Amino acid sequence: MLKRGIHAALNLDSGNLRLVLGVLFVFLLILSLTLYFLSNPWNARVLFFPEGATGKLVGERRFLPPRRGLTAEVELYVQELILGPADPLLSRIVSREVRLHSVIVQDGKAYVSLSREILEPVPDAALSFDQTLQTIANGVLYNFPRVRGLYLLVDGQLPGEQYADGFTIEKKLFK
Repeated sequence: MLKRGIHAALNLDSGNLRLVLGVLFVFLLILSLTLYFLSNPWNARVLFFPEGATGKLVGERRFLPPRRGLTAEVELYVQELILGPADPLLSRIVSREVRLHSVIVQDGKAYVSLSREILEPVPDAALSFDQTLQTIANGVLYNFPRVRGLYLLVDGQLPGEQYADGFTIEKKLFK
């Protein structure tokens, strides 16, 4: 009797097999969607680079891995800006030699220190030095609304005498 019950349970016809596979598929689909929506491992960020032909700033969307804390997220964002665009039709905003020294975010203000290579013009640059700094600042302020003020430093110092009171860049609207 027991042997017949096991044999009957294992002996599925094609209709029952389809039903079991369908239920299993739906279960796995629901499980995977639940895990996808509950664990959002990537942060969508927009990096701005000049278009090669026109020089207009174009947003390039990237999904960056999460970091613990606002300081680490801003640091990763600036490192991605330094790496340059993925789209070959867009131009770099800083030379490849630029290094990020440090990022500190405190009381809604971000302090970003870049190496002195940022002062060197990018070959075939579409942006001036001031426009480059403004592009970096706008990108940080756009992607991180909790940052209300930004100070861009070169080797830990404020760039140029014209910025003696601090290079503060305000939020600007993008077109």
